[in-house]
Amino acid sequence: MNRYRSGFATMSGAQSGRVGPALAERRLGPLSVRSAMKATIHHNPACGTSRKTLEILRESGADVTVNEYLKTPPSRDELKRLYDRAGITPHQGLRTRERLADMLDLAHVSETAVLEAMVDDPILIERPIVETEKGVRLCRPQDKVREIL
Repeated sequence: MNRYRSGFATMSGAQSGRVGPALAERRLGPLSVRSAMKATIHHNPACGTSRKTLEILRESGADVTVNEYLKTPPSRDELKRLYDRAGITPHQGLRTRERLADMLDLAHVSETAVLEAMVDDPILIERPIVETEKGVRLCRPQDKVREIL
């Protein structure tokens, strides 16, 4: 016990059960720092759902990489990988509200043809697509992103 001038007896940190980081590390092993989850969003800033999804990601504390896919479109292989990981088909990832999808009659073509059309005209890619270590989601509605956070 240590005595202070006031005359009250006190316990040292070790006696009280409190320990500093160095002692805790010796007892428990290296202290780990939890790193933020990494997330990639294929994003269109003109889309309200995409903006809201990005906001949810940032509020969650995720380390977010933003790919404005209209400027830097994913390759055919990358799109296929994302859709496979999300458990959806390229037809399900097609932005059917886009007039171009009707003009190209993409509802009646093969998955390969849909992917090729998306690579040629990325506006045909439904957004936003988010990937984390927990999976991939086409985030419509935006709250679907919470499934992989």
